[in-house]
Amino acid sequence: MRQSDENKKIAIGKAAIQLINSVGFDGASISKIAKVANVSPATIYTYFENKEDMLLKLYVMVKKELAIALLQGLDESLDIKKGIHLMFESLIAYSEKNIESFAFKEQFANCPLVANVCEDEELRAVIEPLKSFIEKGKRQNILKEVSIEYIGAYLFHPISTLIKRKYAHQEKLTEEEKNLMFAMGWDAIRK
Repeated sequence: MRQSDENKKIAIGKAAIQLINSVGFDGASISKIAKVANVSPATIYTYFENKEDMLLKLYVMVKKELAIALLQGLDESLDIKKGIHLMFESLIAYSEKNIESFAFKEQFANCPLVANVCEDEELRAVIEPLKSFIEKGKRQNILKEVSIEYIGAYLFHPISTLIKRKYAHQEKLTEEEKNLMFAMGWDAIRK
């Protein structure tokens, strides 16, 4: 059995994300990914069972990275609005800094394979502080008594849509756009 090398695994992941963003899921074959990663196709199977396994693991990895970024600086003692705004700004910062990963996550979220993503234990642990913070906002009657999915849909998904549009035109969000999107999202989720 071959020994795994973390640098090769990272190179494979980056190559897969880059290729998928440029040619889509169907166009990103294992052989093409291997070529971009500068490894043999057999090497990919050292780390992943098959292409679907690779895509699912990459998606979970990117979701964990994003969750960690969203929670940077979040403290249970923060005012709810300030904490939500901090997460909102963190989403924008992550997206602009990691545009390839963000574009992959967005593309995968609309792919039928996303139904095969089971909640990863580590991912659940990473996002627990976010859930806890949202629940605190509900208990304090600041946030609407709806599921976290609704909160995310009204607060984070609109900014994701705007970021994708900006990415397509190679532009960054302006402060005015950020402020407007946060105000609209905040109005949607607060009581």
